[in-house]
Amino acid sequence: FNAYLFQQEQALYEEEGVNWDYVEYRDNSGILALLQGKTGVLSLLDDAWGNYNSQNQNSSNSSSQNSTTIEEEIDGKFVTLLHQNFSSHPFYLRPKFASDNQFILKHYAGDVRYTCNGTWVSSNVETITNELKSLGNQSSLQLVREVFAHGLSSSSKGDGKPMAIASNKKQQRSLIRGVSIGSQFKSSLNSLVQKLNQMEPHYVRCIKPNLAKLPQVMDCGEVLRQLKYSGMF
Repeated sequence: FNAYLFQQEQALYEEEGVNWDYVEYRDNSGILALLQGKTGVLSLLDDAWGNYNSQNQNSSNSSSQNSTTIEEEIDGKFVTLLHQNFSSHPFYLRPKFASDNQFILKHYAGDVRYTCNGTWVSSNVETITNELKSLGNQSSLQLVREVFAHGLSSSSKGDGKPMAIASNKKQQRSLIRGVSIGSQFKSSLNSLVQKLNQMEPHYVRCIKPNLAKLPQVMDCGEVLRQLKYSGMF
C-alpha cells in the first residue's frame, strides 16, 4: 500500500513537475529487515535451533528435568546473541530488567516485549524429517498423502520449486533434519510478497453514509463532503 500510494505516486509527481509538499510516512521495512534479514532475528533463531538439536541429542539419556534446563539454557544463549548483535539497532531494545531472557522489538504499532522461557528455540524445531515426509507422500492411502503433501511442500524454496538434491554431507544433514518453522515462515512470506508485487492494485473507496454508523440513514452533506475531499469531483 505504501509503495503504491506514497512512493510511486510521489515519483510520478516529480516526473510530471507537479508542485506538491512531500509526504513523510512511516513503514515497517526497518523492523522487517531486523526480523527476516540474512543476519536477523529469525536467522539467529535458526542458529540456536541447530545448537539445540546438538545438545538435545547429546543429552537424550538424561532426565526430563535436565532436558527442560537445556531448553532454557539455549533460549538464554539466543537472547544473549540478540543483545550482542542488535543492541544498537533502532528497532531493538534491551530491557533494563530481566534482560537475560527478554528482548523488545519496536514494531510499527508499538513496542512489544518478548520472553524466552524455554520454548522459543524448541518450538522452532521441525520434528518431522524430510525423509518421513517423502515416505508419507508415497503412501497408498490418499488421506495420508494429502496430510504429508503440505509438509513436503514446505521444504521448497521461496519460488515454490523443490529444493535441489544435496551435493555434500553438510547439506544432506540439513535436509534430513528438516526446515525450521522460522525458515518456512520466511519462505512463505517472501513468496506472498513476490506475488503481490506482480499484481496491479485496485482500491475500493468507501463512503460513510453517516457518522453515527446507523442503518438506512443518509447524511447527504457528510457524503458530499467525503466525495469532495476524496477528489471524486
